[in-house]
Amino acid sequence: MSSGKHHDQALRISILPSAIIFGIIITIFIDKIAGLYAAIFFYLGEQYSRMCSPDSDIDKSTYQDFYASFFEFYLGFIWKIIWIPYRLIVSHRSWVSHTSLFGTLIRFTYIFGLPYFLALIAFPGIFKIINDNWDLFLYFFIGTAWGDQIHLILDFILPLRYLIESILDKIFK
Repeated sequence: MSSGKHHDQALRISILPSAIIFGIIITIFIDKIAGLYAAIFFYLGEQYSRMCSPDSDIDKSTYQDFYASFFEFYLGFIWKIIWIPYRLIVSHRSWVSHTSLFGTLIRFTYIFGLPYFLALIAFPGIFKIINDNWDLFLYFFIGTAWGDQIHLILDFILPLRYLIESILDKIFK
């Protein structure tokens, strides 16, 4: 199985090129401004997938903990606490966490679901803002799903996984 280090290296290598390619595709089919927003939110979604990877069901010290603790010690502590119920419910490499798109949607809902509904209750006008910018949320989600796909490829497609790991080892040694 791939280590957290290999997952993170593969994502680091792919984040910027895939965000640029996604932005170019949206530019071709929609327009330049939409392509710019698509690239930015796709990139942010991929970064989010580094924090909330399919391996969020295990307690580990990898990029997600570093990222949270980078801002503030307390944020890192709160981030670990937020994931405790998820870790208790979801077993490692289960179909809930390691299923294409479904696992992404579960983690996405886990982190953003409650704040979204609380915001709708506290600020009813926020629905219009979210509704007017649905495409940005979609680009963010697609970026997150893409990052998760890279993780799942490293976990489940054995020949490709070993090839990628050996390439990453040669690049990062």
